[in-house]
Parts: sequence; C-alpha cells; structure tokens
Amino acid sequence: MRTAGLGVLCVLLMVCLSGCAKPDPLTPPQQLISPYASTPAEPIWAVVPLLNESGTTAVDEFAISDTLSATITQTRGLRSLPLNRTLDAMRAMEMARPETPADLDRLALALGADGLLVGSITAYDPFAPIVGLSIALYARPGALEQAGGGADFDIDARQLREQPTEYDYFGTQAAAGRGPASSVVMVLDGRDHDVRMRVRRYAEGRRDAVSALGWERYLKSMPDYERFVTFEAVGQLLQREWVRLARDRAAGAPAAAPLGSPGGG
Repeated sequence: MRTAGLGVLCVLLMVCLSGCAKPDPLTPPQQLISPYASTPAEPIWAVVPLLNESGTTAVDEFAISDTLSATITQTRGLRSLPLNRTLDAMRAMEMARPETPADLDRLALALGADGLLVGSITAYDPFAPIVGLSIALYARPGALEQAGGGADFDIDARQLREQPTEYDYFGTQAAAGRGPASSVVMVLDGRDHDVRMRVRRYAEGRRDAVSALGWERYLKSMPDYERFVTFEAVGQLLQREWVRLARDRAAGAPAAAPLGSPGGG
C-alpha cells in the first residue's frame, strides 16, 4: 500500500509539473542592420574566399567563407552572393585571386556586387575554441556611398575621430590612398569571459531552450562557433560603415572616392 501510494504521488506530481510549467517565451535574436540608404535594390556584398594564414590545416577556409557569406544574408537591408558565384566568376576570369585594385574592380563588376570582402583566417583552434579573422570591405566605384537614416543609430563623436582602419595589414592589396572602405581584425578566444558573454547573447533566439548544452553549444561545436565569429565580424564591419558614412555626412563632404574611382588617388 505504501509503495502504491508513493507511485500515485509521483504521477500526480508529474501531471502538476507538466500542466503548470509555462512554455519558454520566444526571444528574437540579435539582428544586423545595413547602414546604406534604402533602395528597391538592396546593396550586394560578395565574399572572396578567405586565405588560410592560421598555421594549421585543420581549418576549412571555404566552409568559413561560405558561413561568412550566409551571415551577410541575415543583415537587414543587405544581400550577399553565394560563394560559388564568386568562385565561378574568378574561374571564368582566370583569376586565382584578386591582387590589385583593378582586379577587385573587374571582379565586382563581373559579379554585379557593390562590395567585396577580402581577407584571411589568422588563427584557428577547434579545442579552445579560437578563430581569428582579418577582413577588408572594398567598394565598387560609385557604390556604398549613401548613408541610410541614422535615427536608430547613436553616433559617438569619439568613434568618428578614432574609427580604426587596418590599411597596413591590407597594404599589399591596395595602392596608396586606395585602401578598403572599412576593415576588421579580430581574434575571438572562447575561453575569454567577454567572448563567452557575447556568445551567450548571440545564442538567445538561436537555440533550443531545452537543449542540454544550452547557449554553450556555440562553444562546443566548431561550426556553431564559426557562425558566431562571422556574425561578430560582419557586425563590426557594419558598425564601421555606419561610422564612416556618418563621418562623411558630418564633415559636409562627399564620401571618399571608392576603390578604383577617378578621384581615388
């Protein structure tokens, strides 16, 4: 009798818990927003396959390049061409890799892209995990010059003065005065407390609430961690584009001549 009573109690407890438990509310994920003026045809970025400069063969540079391209498509007001389109265009042009501003201009024109992302994977460790990226955004002549509405973006005057651009790093691919519109250099170590906090924010709205790993799945699975890193990289590029366009607008001058334009130096 005592055993039967305990069994009934357990059943009642399970029914109560299942009936009283509230479903987890849906949480919207972080969203990236394009800084460019809204037009019927959204600006297009294309990714040139990243170089592997990490010192390890464990990295699949084409997989990360494809993930980078997919991340761009998540940006509101911006489109990305599939990586295969870029590879096909480079093969048709017999271009192993764009090495000069003229190469970048020709490739962007062939693709119909407004901007090209060129760069490399500088660090990679699937066990930590660690991923380092150095990426530059090159604008096609006449493209990516008009800023969108800035009502939803708080411009920091200090950012306008101190916004960094890694021209030294990308100097081998740009002639004097014809560097990238914006660039980002980052190494994200999953053991770092700040990085883990950013991973947790990124995971909100992108994971199963009842998953055993929870938000830490993005630290345990390297493909998931690569998605987080590319999201951070694209987010920083977009932020620097917001600042670049706002700085040009604040100065009351036209935007700097893009790569390959007559006034580009």
